Order: sequence, then C-alpha cells, then structure tokens
Amino acid sequence: MKRGKKWIVGGVICLLLVLLAACGEHTPNQEEFQQILVDAFAEKEEIRLCNDQGTPISGGVGAAGASAMVGAIKMEVLEVSGKDEKAAGQVKFITPDFAALAEEYAEEKPTEDFTQWLPERLEESFPTKEFEVEVQLVRGESGWMLVADSTLMNVLTGGALEWYESVNEEGNQIAEEAGK
Repeated sequence: MKRGKKWIVGGVICLLLVLLAACGEHTPNQEEFQQILVDAFAEKEEIRLCNDQGTPISGGVGAAGASAMVGAIKMEVLEVSGKDEKAAGQVKFITPDFAALAEEYAEEKPTEDFTQWLPERLEESFPTKEFEVEVQLVRGESGWMLVADSTLMNVLTGGALEWYESVNEEGNQIAEEAGK
C-alpha cells in the first residue's frame, strides 16, 4: 500500500511540474521585453499589434515608405513592470524625424512620390527624433503583442501624428484669424 501511494504522489508531482512548465509564461524582464519588440519589428510588413484587450488588429504598415520608417527605428528598454497577461515597459526610441523628412522632401521637389523617395533617403544618414514612452504588451494566443495606442503609433511614424495635429492647429488658427 505504501508503494502505491508513492507512485500516486510521484505521478501528481510530475504532473504539477509539467503544468508549471507549460504555464511558465511570465512577465518579461528587460531583455525579454527588448527581444519581444525586436521580434515584433522584424516583421516590418506585419507588426503584431492588438487593442488593450489583446484582440489582434491589422498591423500591416503597408507602403514601402512606412516599412522603411519602422525598419530604421532604434530602441532601448529602460524598465519593465507587469503582471499576468499584461506588461509595460518604458522604452527610448530613436526614429526618423517625419516632419524634418517631409520638409526636406518638399524643398527638394523630387519626381517620385514620398513613399518611393523615403526608403532611398533612409539609406543615408537622416534626421532623427527621440521619444521615451511607455509601451504596453498584452499576451494573446500567439504570444506577446504591442498595444496600439496613439502614443505608440506616433512613435512608429516618426512623429507624423504629432506633426499632423500641429499642422491642423495652425490651419485652424489661420482660418479663425481670417474669419475675424
């Protein structure tokens, strides 16, 4: 009888160890967080993005210009926190400066459109912009995904969203002044 109990206890322990190993998904540390970002950006045509609930959303960056912008991003994870299925990391990004590149394009007046000009331009040295933002990760069925919020999208576009907002504000101010 003692021998049978030992087998049962041994079997239960083995089962628990297997289950613990299978559930070994933990909140990533700094190095793992960095690798998750590197892996996410490695697929420049399809960055793994999701909403804050972990539901995948289309992450295709599309045009060659956008893909070139993402490919030129440098990053460093400064600190990480999280629990269970969510993690956050303070990340320093160095990206191509969209506003400076758009201004340069407008001044040069090249024959090709911006999305064709940009990848070639990014092969040389280019103006950069630095961001330090919190990046959210959510674990989904296929692994960790980046939460697509406006801050992250602004970083991925080299500040294009921020630039667009400021251009709209300037336009609104001009329209207001003209209407007075």
